[in-house]
Amino acid sequence: MRSGRQTERGVAAVEFALVLPFLLAIVLGGLEWGFYFFREQVVVNAAREGARAGSVAAVAPLAAAEGAARAALIAGSVDPGAVGATVAATSRSTVDPVTGETVDSVVVTVSFPFVPLTGFGIPVPDTVWARAEMRR
Repeated sequence: MRSGRQTERGVAAVEFALVLPFLLAIVLGGLEWGFYFFREQVVVNAAREGARAGSVAAVAPLAAAEGAARAALIAGSVDPGAVGATVAATSRSTVDPVTGETVDSVVVTVSFPFVPLTGFGIPVPDTVWARAEMRR
């Protein structure tokens, strides 16, 4: 008769082989989504910085907004030229419904294609974008 220890040889290897794909999916998914959220935060910050710069600029607010947004992307380790980022600054006028005054604002939109870090088919959005608007 065999002892209980001999009949369980290889069970740990089989269990590990069954659990490994799920473990890798969780680890790589967390890594991929963490990288995506990091890039998204960089883009949100760039749009906000661009809108802020455009709202306080006395001369050429749209150029100042685009320049500040590109500088914020570079500071966040995103090279706008290399990744195909688009930075667009526009001005907008609206009428305040309470006072009836015309309110000017600067709108900055930043986007770029997201390239997955691991490439294992983890479902993440393929574009990272943000929009910010500030009054002048």
